[in-house]
Amino acid sequence: MNLRWATQIRQRLAMAYGVEYAVGSETVRALDAARLADASTDDLRALQLTTAKARSLVAVARAALDGALELSDLESLGDDAVSERLVALPGIGPWTADWFLARTLGRPRVVAGDLGVRKAVGRTYLGGRMPSGAEVRSLTGHWGAAAGIAQQLVLHDLAVGPGVARRP
Repeated sequence: MNLRWATQIRQRLAMAYGVEYAVGSETVRALDAARLADASTDDLRALQLTTAKARSLVAVARAALDGALELSDLESLGDDAVSERLVALPGIGPWTADWFLARTLGRPRVVAGDLGVRKAVGRTYLGGRMPSGAEVRSLTGHWGAAAGIAQQLVLHDLAVGPGVARRP
């Protein structure tokens, strides 16, 4: 799945199952676990998610509602413990756990197994050659505590191209 396609899917999901919040003069949407837990696979497939992804989303939403995935509990755990808890859920693997650590918990984590991250790091450091996950970890090791931000920057560059500014 490419970055633009993934962005479209996330937008559809947020529009269908999100709650709108005002942040300054802007509005953002956050997914609503109760609405997602009640979604049918067919409803989510209509947004162009795969059957497996639809089932996983519903399972995660139900786990959040049932208290099995309390964000405050996860925030207090180390990376390995969070990953273990997440991969115990249906359809959640190490890649998803890494993204959760990076994006939701703000941990300095590079999702080295992600194809987009691999392409972006290859473009930034290797003249476009696709690195392995191990090479990505080696090439980005110096990012340290800024890994999450640096990862977003190289992904942005991959998505929009170098030197392309976005309007505010």
